[in-house]
Formats: sequence, structure tokens, C-alpha cells
Amino acid sequence: WFVPVRPAFAPDSTTLVRITLPTKRTDTLLRIATPTFRPDRTAGPGVVRVIAPGFQPVTGWGVFPDGRLPAVHGADYRPEIFNLDGSRTRASAIAYAPTAVTAADKARHLQETVAEMRRRLSGELAAGAGGKMPRLQAGAPDQWPAMLPPLRSPTIHVDSRGRAWVLVTDPTRAGGDRFDLLNAQGKRIDALRLPAQVTLVGMGRGVFY
Repeated sequence: WFVPVRPAFAPDSTTLVRITLPTKRTDTLLRIATPTFRPDRTAGPGVVRVIAPGFQPVTGWGVFPDGRLPAVHGADYRPEIFNLDGSRTRASAIAYAPTAVTAADKARHLQETVAEMRRRLSGELAAGAGGKMPRLQAGAPDQWPAMLPPLRSPTIHVDSRGRAWVLVTDPTRAGGDRFDLLNAQGKRIDALRLPAQVTLVGMGRGVFY
């Protein structure tokens, strides 16, 4: 059983803790830097404004059926397998085509940042914080990266055949999410694209949601 732990005062990182249920033994496997918002104190009254993360590399992770954990480091697209005995198997970096950041990418990123702010604040208000939704704004980071990171999500789904589905940046910018499929050793064995406007949210034995 794996649990992501985000300390209350360190929202820029996530810790993955493995729990052995029969013995309640825990061990920390990985600490992951996570993109976060930086408050902009210059916002006017009634406005919540943050500085967008700006396409920071993410580390993806999932769980194989046998309990091993595949992690993919987004800085260089390098898989790493956390084995049951505590050892790690580092695979070779996977080749990918660098994709330049465009003006459209920047605009979409700012829109998605505002949408994520709204989702978080809506949850707080629904939990009893009270008040009305403020006006939300997202500012550009101090410097945009020249290239998009290879990974688009920290979530890696693993199917019943033991293949890890890694959501990756598509240099062709075609419609539909593109996934690289990795085997149990962290090697890319296939790639596929979902239909446009279809999002993968989960999978089970012979079932995809």
C-alpha cells in the first residue's frame, strides 16, 4: 500500500511512503518536488493572484501488480523501479523529441492555473471556510522554459498486464492524449493515443475508465 504524504508546510513536495499492512511497517521511498503556486502579494482587494509554475518537470509514479513501484523522473525521462526488498533498478533514459513552448502553451497554462485555483478554493469553501469566491488571476513565471517537459502528469496507471501508462508530451500536437507504455523493467514497449476529448482516469482487470 503506497500513500503520498504532503507535509502541511511544504506544499512544493510529496513524500511516497510504503506501508506493510500486516506489520504496520513504513518506509519512505521517494520525495518528489511538485509544481506549486507562488502567491503574488501585489494583487488588489478581492483578488487572489498567484504566479503559475511554468511547466516544471514532474516525477510520475504508479504501482505494479506485484507491489513494486515504477517512478519516471521527468527531468530526463528516466524510469526507476523500487523493488520489494528496498533496492532500486535504474533503467536507461527513454529518448523523446524536445517540444518547444509556444504562446498557445503559455496561455493554456495560465488558464489551467486559474482553474486549479478555483477547484482548490471551492473545496475549502465547501468544507466550511465560508465567504464567496474571490476574483482569481494567474501571472506568468519569472522565466518560461524553452521546452515542454516530457511527462504531463505525475499519475502513472498500471494495467492488468503490468504495463505502466505514462502520459507524455506529444511533439506532433495531435488531438488526443498520448501514452508511452513501459514494461516491468522500465523499457518502452509501445505507444498509443486516446481519441480526442477522452481522458483516462483509472483501470482495472480488462476495464478502462
